[in-house]
Amino acid sequence: MTEYQQITDLALDARIRARYQGDIAALEALGFRYLAGCLEIQGPFSALLQLPVLLLTLPKREILVFRSPLRMGIANALLYHHDPPAIVLCMGMGIKFYSRFSSGALLITSTFQSYAVSRAGSNILKLNPSADIAQAWTAHGEAVRNLEHGKGPARNLARFEDYVELSRQEEDLSQYE
Repeated sequence: MTEYQQITDLALDARIRARYQGDIAALEALGFRYLAGCLEIQGPFSALLQLPVLLLTLPKREILVFRSPLRMGIANALLYHHDPPAIVLCMGMGIKFYSRFSSGALLITSTFQSYAVSRAGSNILKLNPSADIAQAWTAHGEAVRNLEHGKGPARNLARFEDYVELSRQEEDLSQYE
């Protein structure tokens, strides 16, 4: 299971901000605010067990951190928006927007193709990916407003703990085919 840590190391946070400078600037132009750096740490020996994944991260210029015993961590940037409420994850593959509704439904929009398909009746709703950040945010915002009629109001999301909760819901394998 992935462990999520808010990054408090100023040097590592500066590396994250530098790595995602372009994405952060584009998101801030859309009204987003920087929330935190996030370190997603995989289980023991993940650096060895997930060697193919590790190799795929290198061309994407992912910021990798290693912990004992051979645990691989990937550092990413998180931003938030209040209207509509959303948290966005900047990672090597692209951008991922999250909004959660009072019903517990989770809307995810990204700028890259995901191969995880939500099962019928799942609380996870995914939009088709958009080519760029602004298009993805526009599509996500429209979907939030449309879904609020049936899923209840979108919940405020502006804390690191909110992101961890969203990620845990997204990781729930029972939600996928």
